[in-house]
Amino acid sequence: GGGSGEGGGSGEGGGSGEGQGDDGEEEIIREEAARSAFAAVEAAILRQGWHDGSCATVALVDRPRRRLQLLQLGDCNAMLHSPRGCASSPPELLCPIHRPTEPTEAARLAKAGAEVSSTGRCGGLAVSRAFGDAELKARLPAGSLLAEPELRCVELPAGGGEAGGGEAGGG
Repeated sequence: GGGSGEGGGSGEGGGSGEGQGDDGEEEIIREEAARSAFAAVEAAILRQGWHDGSCATVALVDRPRRRLQLLQLGDCNAMLHSPRGCASSPPELLCPIHRPTEPTEAARLAKAGAEVSSTGRCGGLAVSRAFGDAELKARLPAGSLLAEPELRCVELPAGGGEAGGGEAGGG
């Protein structure tokens, strides 16, 4: 899934970790920095004793190079659309939803020893990545319910006036 022109890597080490995207250009944020930031958010949530979980999408814009880098986990998404609402450029969802039934996530969960139910849930959740949910993470095999982001880079479309192209919005 995702938009055309995407690069970057997944939370499974698809990025180089050296600050380079798949196209050889420097990433806006390095994969290890993104993972560290999300780990800090996870730790803060767990320290505060949240019983529920949450998902996130963070968008970082590199206007000079017309690139958008997305850090995403769970079922939050981002949408890219033309500022003028051009019919030839309908809105485009940019992130895959981290569902236990999505092939990459299903393989990761199977490797961790987690079971996915016939209803597509892992431990009762419809997502395979989330912040919090400490009690569930304690019951599931290690590495099942992750708070690690998936990173992807998207080229912003040309045009769009002073804003420098498309706009990103959360979803």
